[in-house]
Amino acid sequence: MKPNMFRFLPLLFLLPLVVFSQNTAKRMLEHADIAKWKNIESSKISGDGRWVAYIVRPLEGDAELRLYDGQADKTYTVPRAENLNFSQDSRYLAFLIKPFRDSTT
Repeated sequence: MKPNMFRFLPLLFLLPLVVFSQNTAKRMLEHADIAKWKNIESSKISGDGRWVAYIVRPLEGDAELRLYDGQADKTYTVPRAENLNFSQDSRYLAFLIKPFRDSTT
């Protein structure tokens, strides 16, 4: 009788995994979820490698420039920035600031 009991012992440990995995049902994506997605565009690295700049653009709303300082491990943000370029000596970042999206439509 004891050998039969040891056959079912691994199943006893697997039973909670099966029960809990069925309770965590995932919901489907909705339009509101997709509207929260953001695209990363125009990524640039400065000539000395210290700075990384990129634009985060949501599907709806205004874009945002993010400037990461690798030496200080800090990120700066500039709303509505476009067309970014580093200077030759990596001391400056030039960009344009567009008007608010809702004011132009």
